[in-house]
Amino acid sequence: LHREGVARFCWRGGTEVREEGSGKANMCGITGYIGPKQAAEILLGGLARLEYRGYDSAGVSIVNGKGKISHKKRVGKVQELKQAASGVEGDCGIGHTRWATHGEPNERNAHPHVPTDESFSLVHNGIIENFTPLKESLKRKGYAFYSDTDTEVLVKLIEDVQKVASLSLEQAVRQALSQVVGAYGICVCSREDPNILIAARLGSPLILGVGQGEWFIASDASAFLEHTRQVVHLNDGEMVTIRRESGYQVSTLKGVELNPEVQELEGTLEQIEKGGYKHFMIKEIMEQPTSLGNCMRGRVNIATTSQPSSPVRERAGKDLASDPGGGGGGRKGP
Repeated sequence: LHREGVARFCWRGGTEVREEGSGKANMCGITGYIGPKQAAEILLGGLARLEYRGYDSAGVSIVNGKGKISHKKRVGKVQELKQAASGVEGDCGIGHTRWATHGEPNERNAHPHVPTDESFSLVHNGIIENFTPLKESLKRKGYAFYSDTDTEVLVKLIEDVQKVASLSLEQAVRQALSQVVGAYGICVCSREDPNILIAARLGSPLILGVGQGEWFIASDASAFLEHTRQVVHLNDGEMVTIRRESGYQVSTLKGVELNPEVQELEGTLEQIEKGGYKHFMIKEIMEQPTSLGNCMRGRVNIATTSQPSSPVRERAGKDLASDPGGGGGGRKGP
């Protein structure tokens, strides 16, 4: 357990993450929107609602008609991003608050991330465990990387799949995710098709908000509750494609179409944000079993007790093998 004022330490994908004394969940936040309204205000308002999660940088990508997409990123608070995005127009877009794991907190590593031709933009929560071999393979094909993130590797993988197989963006996202090991929640918007928004999850929560002729994506429903209370909870291994004219379609990552129930969230915004608990700290304590389960998703198959291949575990195994004090003999010394 942690208490306010006590430092917390954890390892994510081989990177140490430290949070001093906030007492709040250190998870990145995702927002997405497509509809008739200006996206910037909705995305930034949603990111502000997710500030309780803790973050070090934020960014948005906003599509304004075919062939036009604007990216704004800032290190620091959402308020600074609001100032940077002032005057940016468009009715489709994605937003993100980042807690640094791969690479230091700066605008280069902040989300959203884009491919070489900037034809689409992607935000991502979670860890791509096999990003190192994927990155090396893409480098051999000639791809260059501007950031230190695992997210950019996923973006360039989608770009490569789309280019090699001449697939649509939706098909390329689905195909690329089949090559990924780890946990993720992603949202993607397109410069070439301003009428589509794509999201998928495995281990990292994502919720679809259903409004009147508008749709929302978020990692937490509090990001869009002022706009709609009609929601669809995406399950692990599911993907939603939203088209402005025809609405949304939920499917499995293998392409099987689904018809999930639309639920209505009840209670005040504050009650929903706190999950029915009086304080955020109590909520975090009571949600620890769920949090541990989320940490293991994409890394441990509970049904078979097997573990997917992981460069993190492989590296750890090599370190233990080369350490004379490690291995089966346990830790030596006091």
